Amino acid sequence: MSLVVEFLTSIRGFVIAQNGDELRKWLLVENDVPDHYFRLKRELKASFPDNGSNALEKLVDKCLPEEDDVADGKGPPWPGFNALMKVYLEYWRDVDFDNLVALHASLSDLLMHVPSSLTTPHILLTRPQDPAPMLSPTPHMAPCCCRPACRSQSRCQSWLWG
Repeated sequence: MSLVVEFLTSIRGFVIAQNGDELRKWLLVENDVPDHYFRLKRELKASFPDNGSNALEKLVDKCLPEEDDVADGKGPPWPGFNALMKVYLEYWRDVDFDNLVALHASLSDLLMHVPSSLTTPHILLTRPQDPAPMLSPTPHMAPCCCRPACRSQSRCQSWLWG
């Protein structure tokens, strides 16, 4: 199994389990990450070059399928999250930590996809502190996606919950 498929399979498990803590540990953007992120980068460059193909998008959709039948307390991937994961993998494929202007542009592009990935009209989730259903991902999942912009968990939660 390729490293990209293994990575996406793990991400799918965290999403289904609604395990934001593990997502936060895996969705890293810094350059001081374990070596397997750079192996992932090399595999993405070799297998999914930036040539206008939609092969990476197809792989993301294949590895993160939408599901209608999930157990209570679980949550399947949704189209906005899949779009974010495609941009995230493109980020790792193309990132150049030595080119600060390009790095800023890449991080900005990734961050711009976060709000749309966090909204999904077909998944009804609840806040841990409030049993009332909400149309939004759980707040403990949000900081993993907006970590570059939010310096604290409370700031992320206030951004999400208003």
